[in-house]
Amino acid sequence: MRTLFSDNNKLRPRLMTFARYLPDMIFLILLSIYMFVGWKVVPFHGDESTIIRMSQDYAYLVQQHNFRMVIYNEQGENINIDEQHQRIALGAIAPLTIGLAWDLAGMTQNDINGFWGWFVDKPNLNTEWAWNLEQGNFPSQELLSVARIPSTLLTIISLGIVFNIA
Repeated sequence: MRTLFSDNNKLRPRLMTFARYLPDMIFLILLSIYMFVGWKVVPFHGDESTIIRMSQDYAYLVQQHNFRMVIYNEQGENINIDEQHQRIALGAIAPLTIGLAWDLAGMTQNDINGFWGWFVDKPNLNTEWAWNLEQGNFPSQELLSVARIPSTLLTIISLGIVFNIA
């Protein structure tokens, strides 16, 4: 008599493989849930402001179709030098995915904050925060929440990829 787990059944090796990886899958799912739940409670950091500001590149490329605004220009003619330097430092994935996120959320480039101003002499941390708030360098809570979604999702996806490689 054949049973579900008889030697002739092809289902048994698959179930054994699944059972072997089940603890890993549960761990990854729990870790992913932890990350997704925590994206709203992570304390703000000034670098987030700069990356959100660089999502302006999304508006240049996708909404305005102005590729010249993101091309490196040695002389800095007709281009924002701060943007050019940040573009080299940050790369493109985070700013463009954040731009896509605020676009899908119904926001516009007018909702984007300015570059975070880092005080070199650090007279007082409260002064730096107050100055950036006054200058419009703090993203709104809604923009900050939307901007954190792409990096959270990409981190969760990379967990599975890295775990599979290792």
